[in-house]
Amino acid sequence: MIEGLRNESLMNKAYNLIQQGKYHDAIGYYDKILESDSHHVNASYGKGLIFQRWGCMGMLWSFMIRFWS
Repeated sequence: MIEGLRNESLMNKAYNLIQQGKYHDAIGYYDKILESDSHHVNASYGKGLIFQRWGCMGMLWSFMIRFWS
């Protein structure tokens, strides 16, 4: 329960950073979530969207392969 609340708080922080265009900082929050829950769907999706916005399709595919394995 506590971990879920922590992750929700981190997701909110990441979302706010994305709204400010601070994508690198947002990835840091997504990474913190993924350290505790490597298959957290929303954090994975958010991180993937940032890679897509950056045009880093190779990083996106690499990340997604690790996520689904």
